[in-house]
Amino acid sequence: QSLIDVGATVVRSPDDTPIALAARGIAAATGDVICLTEDHCVPSQEWAASLVRALSHEGVIAAGGPIAMPAGVTSFDWAFHIVDFYRYLPPVRSGPVSSLSICNVAYPRPALDAIQGEWQNGFHETRVNDMLRSRGILEMTPNALVTCDRRVSVADGMGERFRFGQLFAARRFPKSSLLRRLAYAAGAIALPLVLLTRIARRCSMDPRLLTQLLKSAGYVMLLLFAWAAGEFIGYVTARPPGSSVAARNREDFRHGEIPSS
Repeated sequence: QSLIDVGATVVRSPDDTPIALAARGIAAATGDVICLTEDHCVPSQEWAASLVRALSHEGVIAAGGPIAMPAGVTSFDWAFHIVDFYRYLPPVRSGPVSSLSICNVAYPRPALDAIQGEWQNGFHETRVNDMLRSRGILEMTPNALVTCDRRVSVADGMGERFRFGQLFAARRFPKSSLLRRLAYAAGAIALPLVLLTRIARRCSMDPRLLTQLLKSAGYVMLLLFAWAAGEFIGYVTARPPGSSVAARNREDFRHGEIPSS
């Protein structure tokens, strides 16, 4: 709350999906720098200043930071976080990266204005960042830390991964031929193994992460299979899911009762 000015404007959207809310917020913002995070993320005190400072570096067109998880999470909570954010798990190195997360990113206003047609009807971070990467550098800055505290049920988490995987694939190549989409659909079959290898490589840098990965491997694989199945459907049909709503927080966590690990 200390980051929000008392004169801040709150905007609402009838569509409460992350892609719709981000687009609505960006359209209503008036500053020279647009910083994005989500309601389940708690920024560090240096967050905004670090992102703005990174954007001042030569050639940088977007900046982001690491995404930590809180202590005391369950095995599924850990798996849900690592599957989504393994690229951004601290510690991270400062410098150019290939991707940034909508949970922790900042853009110069002119950069977003230049591609307004891409995000005004829904902010798909992968396509936005791909377009910006062709114009400048996406930079990671370690001091711009947020802590992401999401606790969802296994069923809701699996559903979200499937829906978001389908959305990602459907929007990835909007004008592609059927042949290209089928080729990517075939590749989605191997995706769980590819992603698990990347996650394992990241966790191998820290014995504690590797131990937790072994404990949570079953949940990790379930989530990866759900995402891959969504991608497969998205490539084959070229249609987004009927709903892109994010998974709800578990009732036990919402009321302050955090399950034991």
